[in-house]
This record gives sequence, C-alpha cells and structure tokens, in this order.
Amino acid sequence: MARPVLARGRHEQPIGQRDQPPPARKAPPHLGERPRQCQAAVSELAKLAEEVDGELGLTASGPVTLDLDSSDTEVYGRLKQGAAFNHRGQRSYDSQVATWAERRRILAAELRSGNLTDHPTAIKVLRRALKALPVEHGPVRARIDSGFESVAFFMEMRRREVGFTCSLKRTPALHRLRTSISSRSWRPAMLMPQAEIAETSHTPKGWEHEPLRLIVRRVRIPVDELSEDPRSRRRRTVPAEQLALALKGRVEYVYGYSFILTDLAGDAAEIELWHRQRGQMEERVKEIKLGDGLLHFPLATLDANRAWQTAAVIAHNLIALLSAVVVDVNHRRLREQLEQSPEPPPRPAATRVAAHNTRLVRRWLLAVPGRVLHSGRRVVLRLAESMLWAATFIAAYQRLRLFTSSA
Repeated sequence: MARPVLARGRHEQPIGQRDQPPPARKAPPHLGERPRQCQAAVSELAKLAEEVDGELGLTASGPVTLDLDSSDTEVYGRLKQGAAFNHRGQRSYDSQVATWAERRRILAAELRSGNLTDHPTAIKVLRRALKALPVEHGPVRARIDSGFESVAFFMEMRRREVGFTCSLKRTPALHRLRTSISSRSWRPAMLMPQAEIAETSHTPKGWEHEPLRLIVRRVRIPVDELSEDPRSRRRRTVPAEQLALALKGRVEYVYGYSFILTDLAGDAAEIELWHRQRGQMEERVKEIKLGDGLLHFPLATLDANRAWQTAAVIAHNLIALLSAVVVDVNHRRLREQLEQSPEPPPRPAATRVAAHNTRLVRRWLLAVPGRVLHSGRRVVLRLAESMLWAATFIAAYQRLRLFTSSA
C-alpha cells in the first residue's frame, strides 16, 4: 500500500493513504443543461462546511447576518444568450449573491439578464440561503443592497422572520421626508467623521404592516472635494438643489444623503453602523471576481454560464473554509507561543489571526511551489527550501488530517 508523505528538505509528513486508483466514472450530464444540479452542488458544499465548522469549534447556534448584493459583469458578443444592456450601457449579466457574513461564505447565487428590474429571483436567493443555514442557527438579520429594494422582498423576509436593513434609492419622495426632519434631530454617526444621522418613519407603497423606520445619514462634503464627473458615486448622493448652489460657488459645502429602511429595534446609530459594515459584501464580490473566475462569463448560453458561476462560488467557499482552518492553526500557534514566553505578543491576537483574504490563502496553501515524487511505495510532496510560509502550510495540512468527520 502506498503511503503518501509531505516533505520539506529532510523533513517528511504523512499526507494521507491511497490503496488503489479509483475506478473511472462516466462524465456527468452537462451542468449547463441542469440548473438544479448547480443549486444542489452549492447546497451539498454547505452541509460539508457545517462539518468543518464543527471540527473547528465554530458554533452554529449564534446569530446570522446575511448580506445580499448584486453585481454586473460585462460580456461581449451579440449571440451571448440572456445578456442585455444595463443602465451603464454595458452588455452584461447580473449576479445576485447571498453571503453568510460571519463565515465569509456564499450560501446562494443566481444569474440573470443585466437589464431586469423586477425581483422574483431575489426571493429565490433568499429562500435558498435560509435553507442552506444549519438547522440550529440563531436569529437571522439581513443587510440588503438597493438593487433588492422591493415590497414583495420585504414581505417575504417578514414571513421568514428575518429582520432587515435596506439601502433605498434616493427618490424625490425620500428627500421630501428628509426635509421634514428637525435640525435638532441630527446627531453624530458612529465611526464616521463628518457624518450625522436622524430618524423618521416610512411606509413603502404596498407594505401591509406597521410603518418602518427610516434612518437618514448625511455626510458633509466640501465643495472642492466634489468630483467633476457627473457619474461620480459621491456626487450622486448630493440633492440637485444643493449641487446647483455648489456649482455656482454660492456654498462652501454640501451634504450627501443615504437612506436606510429597517424593521429592527435598537439605537439608530448602532443600526446604521451595522448596516454600513455590509461593505464586507463588496469584498466578497471582489474576491470571487478577481480570484475565483467570475470576472467574465465565457460560455454561450445562460444556463452554461450559471454552471460557470456555480464553479466560482464553490471555489470561493472552499477557500473560505481553508481560511478558517488557517485562522484556527494561527490561534493554536499563538497559544503555544504565549505558553512558552511570558512576553505579550507585539500586536493584539485578533489582529494577528484575522481572517485571510482569498489572495493570501491561495499563496499560502494552493499556489505552492513543490514537486510530487513517488518513491518506496510512497507519494511525497517536496516543498521548496526557501518557502517562507512552509510552517503554515504543514500545520494547516496536519490540522485537516485531524478531522474526524467526512469533511
């Protein structure tokens, strides 16, 4: 029986057992023709991730934060099925993604045409994300992008007992509500200089329950910091009347406004800060695009590109699991260092073992220079002598081999 080992220089470590090559399997049906198989693949990985969480001591009964966002991906070719021009004039697909913020994993994703404005798929994404959570999970709250703004979506979350905050589009009706707020109601926002918040109530058209809370945030912007590009994101937060005064040089500063609709109880400043932290979702989208293959959709049909997106989601979640393993390994190594030395670490432990990004995990554990050797009925992975993070690689591999579950 072959006994694989992991080696670096003169040091060798077992990497697993291999009795004989697995029997050949027939190629599975084309995933592009079976969208449900794509959903099933993500669901099965979610079950595997639960086992990994258990091995790492991560409890499943805590509160859950879902981040829901959408992202356009530009594609090329008139024959690209399902692609359409978005509001920026780009031929694109629209990816709708639901992420478990505490675990940094994507629970559900949907791909649709880039010019759709209705939200039937958003409800499907929410349902699949909730179904992918562990059975014993705690209360669920959702942070939602304005692309999901829909009374039907809000009603679905109420039926599912999911509390939510949602960024709203800056409409004239909301600005009229904003002007009705007393000047004494504004107070400083948390951890955001030059920002203030105030609160009022708002009932979206078609909402059949109690009036919802509307949190308004305004940020003071000096006129000389405004971009000359009318498409600038910051400039679009400024009301038209204030922008006109700024362009005429009649004011020294203006305010940029944001509107957050919520049914959560609690201090408005804390809720606004919690909602603002949904910027982590943009990091997940950036990682899955730049590191996991979702920067383009190379296939011809919409279903085939859904399969491509599924592969990217699986790759992202696997790297997120590896990241959790690295964090666990670093915690263990830090505890050992503290036991051996009475000196405190130079930085707080939370900073030293923070969750790693996709690029770092790929460099540490995946894009590793080495050679696979077969010698003496053993399989040996020989790492480069100059590999600076070899200790992390070996420790992470050994930690994975200690898993007792099927993970």
